[in-house]
Amino acid sequence: MLRRWAVGLTLVFVLCILLIRARTYDSQSIRGLLLPPEHCPAPCFMGLRPGHSTFDDATDFFRTRPDIEYFVQQSQAEVDAMDVLHWRDASSGLNGSMNFVNDRLVEISLSGLRLHHIWLALGEPDGGQVVTEMLYLDQRRFIHMPIVHIGYYTINDFRVNIASACLEFWEQRAHIVMGETVMPKQLNPTQSLAYQRRFACQQQRAYRQAQRRLWQ
Repeated sequence: MLRRWAVGLTLVFVLCILLIRARTYDSQSIRGLLLPPEHCPAPCFMGLRPGHSTFDDATDFFRTRPDIEYFVQQSQAEVDAMDVLHWRDASSGLNGSMNFVNDRLVEISLSGLRLHHIWLALGEPDGGQVVTEMLYLDQRRFIHMPIVHIGYYTINDFRVNIASACLEFWEQRAHIVMGETVMPKQLNPTQSLAYQRRFACQQQRAYRQAQRRLWQ
């Protein structure tokens, strides 16, 4: 019975990979979106640079792009005023925000891309991290259950955040954050996305098995 279940899970995993590779996607446009343009040092997104670009630089850019909707949330604070510019591209389904402190761009976020599109376009991240929570299996045993997976790309100083999942790991829409303080000082290259998925599946199976034993 256990062998049949393992074989079935393997077939599902292989089918997911084949479906991912069969889907059409524009690798060049994703690379153009996520990689820094020429003459714009990382981190850089659409010619805007955290730590350098100003609020006026951003609004001037979006005024030249009528295809992108945007609005601004302005802070009323007198010290360290923080404004947020939200944008949305209806044609691509991408959306994001830009955070400004005292008129200076500090962080950029982007949502809408699926994880497998990023992975196929850019390859494995340069490092990764798994955020876990402690779940008790019984009074003495516990496991570290993944809740957030993070991948770091040094080529443009951004991180990719996704929720913990097993079968739907690669299909998730990722949340990308870009900025001067996004990257950790040291990267763990062993925490690849492939490894993180295996770890998530392993921990989720262990938790389900413990729950079944508990109720038997």
